[in-house]
Amino acid sequence: MSAALRELWFRAGVEEPVFSSDETRCWAKPEFNQLLSLGLLRETSQAQGVLCDCMEAHWEEVFWAPDVREPSGTRAYIACPVESVVVHVNPERLRRWAVDPQALASVLAGSLKLSGLIEPLPGGRQWALGRRHMAGRFREFFLASIEEGQLDNRIMDSPAPVVLVPYRYRNGGSTRLPMFSLSSVTTLADGGLILDLAYIEDALPAERSSTKAKAVQSFQVPEDARWEELALEIRDATVVMSIRNSWQELSLEECGLTDERQEGSTGDRALQTLRVLARHNGVFTSNEASGHEGTPFRSQISNLRKRLQAKFPIEGNPILYHGKARCYRCAFQVRLGADAGFATPYGSTWADFQFSEIAGGIILVSVKSKELFRAFGQKNDRAGRPSIEAAERDGLISREYRLVALGLADPTGRAMPEGQALLDFLRQSGKLVRRPDDIAVLRLAKQLQAWTGLDSSPFQYSPTTKRWIANFECSSVRGGKQAMIAPRCTSTSTLL
Repeated sequence: MSAALRELWFRAGVEEPVFSSDETRCWAKPEFNQLLSLGLLRETSQAQGVLCDCMEAHWEEVFWAPDVREPSGTRAYIACPVESVVVHVNPERLRRWAVDPQALASVLAGSLKLSGLIEPLPGGRQWALGRRHMAGRFREFFLASIEEGQLDNRIMDSPAPVVLVPYRYRNGGSTRLPMFSLSSVTTLADGGLILDLAYIEDALPAERSSTKAKAVQSFQVPEDARWEELALEIRDATVVMSIRNSWQELSLEECGLTDERQEGSTGDRALQTLRVLARHNGVFTSNEASGHEGTPFRSQISNLRKRLQAKFPIEGNPILYHGKARCYRCAFQVRLGADAGFATPYGSTWADFQFSEIAGGIILVSVKSKELFRAFGQKNDRAGRPSIEAAERDGLISREYRLVALGLADPTGRAMPEGQALLDFLRQSGKLVRRPDDIAVLRLAKQLQAWTGLDSSPFQYSPTTKRWIANFECSSVRGGKQAMIAPRCTSTSTLL
């Protein structure tokens, strides 16, 4: 998904979905123009303040002064207290664009090819979009641009509702309605806004009368593609496939990697073999696979090769065997999915954490911990030998991650806004000049809290310096600092 569309969905879920010129200028120009042409963005009132271009990048309110050089007779300025100067502000920086909810409802209804009227529902930020036949019956589609709160009775009383939300929806488990995040089911193409109808239909509870067979989905592969360009991320129930900056997430069944005859299993032998290879980053020694589940590992590799070649029409062998090294090596990139969370020791705080950007674009996450070990006691036993007692010493748990594994980059490795915010913190020694309501920083804080299980925020904002300050230690090889690692590490692992 493009950065512009991802940010649009996130902003559409807040009460004032407005973008500043500084935010939109980092988007790709064709994507921004397409959002304007679709009517999803419309220009609104000018901004009342901007960030200063000085080194401190502080937020200042705009004031206007007479100027005969301007056709309007006035010119915009801000006062910079750092350099004690008055700075001219280009009028283009004051332009703002708001998400048009009515246009959003119309575009979604058209993309879904719904019949019926588009109606705003009482309470605001909720619309009835229309209906269509899907998964064995007619379904009513609704748009709810809300994060919390009660849905309208029209939605709750619908016999077969489908609710679309811009980014995410938190309801505390009060409803089990089928809900789909637009951030995960839409793409922006030349034809307009495209919804993944196959995914929506497959996720809906199908009627018993529906006998439509589930088709195995195909991933679009360029004709001249090579196996080295393919990357797979194996998750619990899905596979993320990426090639040449395009990616798609499909269920295991859609990838042809589940065996329905094995009721309650996590998948067939091909899937288990693929997970073994992913766990070893695509390289696996055949000696380690002797007697693997009663089937020769060579046969399992052969079966997996056939599945991969059927799924991806790419010339050549996807899994190579090196006789001298007696190992199998994937010609494509393969890894296990993102961690569900960090094993934070009990009683830890953010002050115990260290985040470091090290060579190769890897994030090293370390946390102080107490390590138990066997030590000689001060007293001897009956035989005169020193007693053995349990002792405690300070240790350090360290793990290495890429941004993808932290959920801060898309499957192609391109950093999301919150991922870039983390990199900026690390490269600037834990201090970041941004607005107090910066969405990327706020989203990053929530993700790190959920990932570590800590209740407190990892960042605090200083109104005096107008900076965000990390509550954990930050460093980066790009910022000139190397992470200092204690000699004892309870565990160290790498997610690639």
